[in-house]
Amino acid sequence: MTVDFPSRLIFKPVVDCPRIEGITVDGDLRDWQAIAPLPPLCTLDGIEPFAEMKIAYNDSGIYLATFTERERAVAVSRQRPHSADSLQVWLDTRGGLSGHRATRFCHYFILLPKGGGRGRDDPVGRQMEIRRASDQPTLARPEDITIAIHQDETSYSLEALLPAAILNGFAPEPGQTIGFTYLITDLVRGRQTYACGDEFPYSYDPSTWGRLRLGQ
Repeated sequence: MTVDFPSRLIFKPVVDCPRIEGITVDGDLRDWQAIAPLPPLCTLDGIEPFAEMKIAYNDSGIYLATFTERERAVAVSRQRPHSADSLQVWLDTRGGLSGHRATRFCHYFILLPKGGGRGRDDPVGRQMEIRRASDQPTLARPEDITIAIHQDETSYSLEALLPAAILNGFAPEPGQTIGFTYLITDLVRGRQTYACGDEFPYSYDPSTWGRLRLGQ
């Protein structure tokens, strides 16, 4: 019997996360031009990506940016973020990746392009508990997360800062590795994952996440 095991979980690449200064979280990604997107690991399993994902860091925290071509206005579901437009990210600031249960150094964030503010039209981020975790970090407040979007007739981008103060155990040093994975949900194009696909429990199992090496 042949077992079709996803290539993304076999190779376990370590990808550079560059240090960057001068990023303004305003939804305009022109100040990200020097930062290469993360490799589309889904292609190892024969899946074509529809979005670009970038990540960088400095002492202020971890910066995220995603870009996709689309003409339709964004739509969100606060109760079911998997079913509409959203960016979800998981981080392990200690980068162990050896255990199957999250620790207090593991973090889960949902970033929505709208749904915040008095009129529910502002982008909003929130931190959620990771189920089955052996321990949970103190959850950040939505106002602790800086997030912005930009949409025009042909594309959509989301940009965010997860500040160091809400990332338990984040004490960045060049060469340090952290655990990371993401899920981009696009109402038009579907779902894009990073280190493994939906057939694995990446939402609560840090051993399925990828690794990032902090740069100089």
